[in-house]
Amino acid sequence: MSRLKSAVAAGAVAVGILNAPASHAQQTSGHPGDQQGATQADAAAANIRRKVIYRASGVRDNGGAPDTGIATVFICSSYANAKENLKIKVFNFENRGGEQVVTFEPHGNFVFSTKMTNLYPNGGIVKPTTIINPGQAVISATSNKITCTAMVIDASASVPNGIALQMTRFYPTFP
Repeated sequence: MSRLKSAVAAGAVAVGILNAPASHAQQTSGHPGDQQGATQADAAAANIRRKVIYRASGVRDNGGAPDTGIATVFICSSYANAKENLKIKVFNFENRGGEQVVTFEPHGNFVFSTKMTNLYPNGGIVKPTTIINPGQAVISATSNKITCTAMVIDASASVPNGIALQMTRFYPTFP
């Protein structure tokens, strides 16, 4: 009887894990600006309907330690009068990578990068699970009142030293 109970409990846990939304998984690197674990805000953000507003090719991260090597930085600004939710996902040619979700305050700004950089030290980390070369990014949001730019930079430099990425802008219809 106890084996049956154990098997049922293990099956319930496995079903719960398999059915959990992927956006609840938080990846952290221990740097300031990272979100440390799932919160109620994360759970609410998982249920928000976002639409793709940008795609970018040429994303690059050579792996390695923070503040070293090559990283891609994304800077986004909201010009909405209300809070907006944004999700950025980076991945390589094998469709492996990382993602970050953030809620913007009205008229807020946020910096995302594939690793910590000296130039933008306080941003959120879109921590890839692998080297990104070549790669791409998809940025989705709850409105189209957000603008973003992207650049590949030398993560160790404290002055701008890199390449601007051309991003394709989408203008989806929001309810």
